[in-house]
Amino acid sequence: MAKYWKQIEKNIYRRKGSPYFWIQIFANGKRHRESTKTNKITEARRILKQREGLVASGKNPAYSQLKFEGMEDLITKDYKINKRKSLDRLKNSLGHVKKYFDGMKADKISPADIDNYVDKRLEEGAMNGTINRELCAIRRMGNLALEKELIQRFPKIKLLKEVDKEGKPNTRTGFFEHAEFLDLRNALPDYLKPVVTLAYESGMRRNEILSLQWHQVDLKNSTITLELGMTKNDEGRVIYMSPELKEMLTNLWEERAQQENKIPYVFPNREGTGRIVNMRKSWYRCLEKVGLEGKLFHDFRRTAVRNMVRAGVPESVAMRVSGHKDRSVFERYNIVNEKDLKDASKQLRKYLDRQHDDQEEDFFIPAARRTHSNNRKFLIPVIKPPSDNKQEEEIP
Repeated sequence: MAKYWKQIEKNIYRRKGSPYFWIQIFANGKRHRESTKTNKITEARRILKQREGLVASGKNPAYSQLKFEGMEDLITKDYKINKRKSLDRLKNSLGHVKKYFDGMKADKISPADIDNYVDKRLEEGAMNGTINRELCAIRRMGNLALEKELIQRFPKIKLLKEVDKEGKPNTRTGFFEHAEFLDLRNALPDYLKPVVTLAYESGMRRNEILSLQWHQVDLKNSTITLELGMTKNDEGRVIYMSPELKEMLTNLWEERAQQENKIPYVFPNREGTGRIVNMRKSWYRCLEKVGLEGKLFHDFRRTAVRNMVRAGVPESVAMRVSGHKDRSVFERYNIVNEKDLKDASKQLRKYLDRQHDDQEEDFFIPAARRTHSNNRKFLIPVIKPPSDNKQEEEIP
């Protein structure tokens, strides 16, 4: 300690290379050191007494010094340790949050500050869904700080109702009809046609497709294996290829065999030098060309779920194929369109017509038969041709 620290008086030190006084406090059996950010001994003494007062009242001396930057480090480290796949999205959200909360002490952030941040983002034109992702990041930062006992309190954060610019629920319900899929595939460049075919047939996520490597493809058995940890929910699954898709992948494999620099990815970029990173320009250009503006690549996933259900695939099997763990999300993806409603109406009409026909048949009682109801016996008249004996025959 003497090498880096020089004691000035009790619990006040000078640190090598620092122009400020440092203080030392013991709380809950742990030593806590903190820079006073001042080179005046009287100010250092005042800060020391303040921290000692916190310890005496049972509070963590670190409460008063954690700032937004510290909470940002907490959540970033948490995402990296847990290998969260949405780290890039988090960084994008923190970029907006930091502009407002940078420099603020964590325990001073109030509900009013959260409301003011939301108002500011709405004025900037951000959608409710985007703001919700940012609010989730703020809430997670606060929870981490509370768990580590770095702050005593943090405001409760409520998310906004996700609506579009017209105020309607912002639930994505897009899907591709088969003719639309064919039109789009024909318009796309050749290197993207196998990509959309796999997405349409299997419902695989875009990143699962673009990151697919050849060791995961078994052309002999017509299977694609998504390994543990590479999917969004970290669970593996097996996709069986259609003959059309198998032919496409076989062609890609044969083309790869002729290349000198072989890449491990199944779907190479336009130049064939690596994996596809961004297909946005080609996607939007071809959507406009075939009149399908507004469609999303993720609509293939919804379409695959709907097609499997329509084809009679059991829901449990369809969920395993698409990789859905939550049935509520699966149900949301099983989209009903106008054609579904018309078909349902026709089926109901046929059912009601059959019920009507059955009722009409009940008016005509066939030849004498034994009828039981609650173990009672009824007399049913049997109509006979005219004869001299006009008595009715009783059926026991």
